[in-house]
Amino acid sequence: GTIGIIIGLEYIDLEPPYAKMYFVVIWGAFAASLFYLNRTRHRKVYLVTDPPHLPIIWKDAIIFQLSTDEESILSYFTINWKACVLILTGFLGGIFSSISGS
Repeated sequence: GTIGIIIGLEYIDLEPPYAKMYFVVIWGAFAASLFYLNRTRHRKVYLVTDPPHLPIIWKDAIIFQLSTDEESILSYFTINWKACVLILTGFLGGIFSSISGS
């Protein structure tokens, strides 16, 4: 997110009316998504922040691994699609924050 804020503040410049409209659209989309999530019944909800099956969920999301040997140090170098999505979302969130905050 920090890298996104820095890039957004340095390179992205919107006129003040467009920045205000952008801010309202972002919050409107956030409110609509929360409304949708809160109205959806019978969805999977976790009551604890660290469920016991969390390592299995992250292990199933691996798309590339240098070594399949569990004892090798190279097995820690993996590309996980969920981690990539989190990093990309943080970067875009930083850019959005820089636009609405400047």
